[in-house]
Amino acid sequence: SIRDREEFASLLMFAASFMKRFARAAEANPMLYVEAMFKHPNPHRFCAVTSNMYVNEELRMMTVRDMLVEDQRKYEQNGGEDDFEEAAAGGEEEKEEDARPKYDSDE
Repeated sequence: SIRDREEFASLLMFAASFMKRFARAAEANPMLYVEAMFKHPNPHRFCAVTSNMYVNEELRMMTVRDMLVEDQRKYEQNGGEDDFEEAAAGGEEEKEEDARPKYDSDE
């Protein structure tokens, strides 16, 4: 049995952790069991849609807030120098609606 073999310990921990997270997610969304049983023609798009289903406006706002707090902390560490603002901007400013994760299917 692989349970008794030391070289499979990390694999077993990963599998158990994965199944626990899947069970918690399926409690909130019972259709996840059904969705997991079928092969999807575009798995990357399916994963993006499924992941984004749980991202709401509140989570987006929290992410933007965290980014602003981090930028403020860096600005204060730099002593408020103007060249930091240009480096932090990275040339182009990211719009708030573009703050969600990018997937292959978004292109």
